[in-house]
Amino acid sequence: MGVPSSKNFYDEFAKTFPKMEGKRVAITGTTSGTGFAAADTIAGLGGELILFNRASSRAGAALNKLKEKHPEATITQIDCDLTSFASVRGAAKTYLSKFGGKGLDVLANNAGIMAFDSLVTEDGFDIQMQTNHLSHYLLTHLLFPELVIAERERGEARIVNHSSLARILLPYKLNKAYLQKTNGKDLGGNWTFPRYKRYQQTKLANSVFSTALHRQMKSKNLNIKILTAHPGVANTDLVKNTSAYDLLSSAGMGMMDRIVTTKQSQYDGALPLLQCITAKEVESGEFWGPRGDRPWGIPSKFPIEAASTNPDAVQMLIQESDAATGVVLSKL
Repeated sequence: MGVPSSKNFYDEFAKTFPKMEGKRVAITGTTSGTGFAAADTIAGLGGELILFNRASSRAGAALNKLKEKHPEATITQIDCDLTSFASVRGAAKTYLSKFGGKGLDVLANNAGIMAFDSLVTEDGFDIQMQTNHLSHYLLTHLLFPELVIAERERGEARIVNHSSLARILLPYKLNKAYLQKTNGKDLGGNWTFPRYKRYQQTKLANSVFSTALHRQMKSKNLNIKILTAHPGVANTDLVKNTSAYDLLSSAGMGMMDRIVTTKQSQYDGALPLLQCITAKEVESGEFWGPRGDRPWGIPSKFPIEAASTNPDAVQMLIQESDAATGVVLSKL
């Protein structure tokens, strides 16, 4: 999977996770990093897995590795390119053709890219915003009826959005320009700061989306728990495969590399996500990350900052995301 998997916190904390037999869990982005670690853990706990990944040799290799390690597990991979709304719709259609009517217990919106150049998708949006937020917004809507089935038949369901510490980088107010079609604008260009600013906006959008979903579920009296996680800083391909990483490592005289490679493995970084997916005690609306909202450590819940719960930001995100994807959150 490209990075070491030594575990500073995982082995002990993972003992607290309950068995997942009878649970169907869908996760986006499982070829490496926290997504792969989460899928590996869920398979080991007895859960059924549906993996949404862009078709690639890496996706195939990751699937084979999971099946070899967990031959008893039920694991299905569905091709899904989050840079294309058509691909997302096709993936949802494939899911429903295979599993429609059986219920989906957990949807983990995990996949993400970081610090990419100012690239535009076929749908006209910034590649980071479409991959990290807009396509997950669309996928959540398309699979939502299956979450309702699980809630009615098995008592609850969950949607987990994977955010990041980057969401609180200043200035961190959500800006609608990042959620709209670029129309030829480059949203800051390709030097380091604007690449990370675009990433920051996507991760803030993830947590604002959770607020919007939580309020919608409360209004409908549905026991579909809406949870948000962030991994802290972990040794994953998401971090190490960005061009900005080399610059930051050089500027920091190796400090960045030492932090990333020694403090948390991909399995450590997956713990808050796994807590939200599995733990019986979690409640809708909670945000989980390394203790004290730090870059590393065992998971704990903490108050969500005002930028993620601001009513104007929530309404703006709904309005722009509805317009971008063609779905309507209020109809969930």
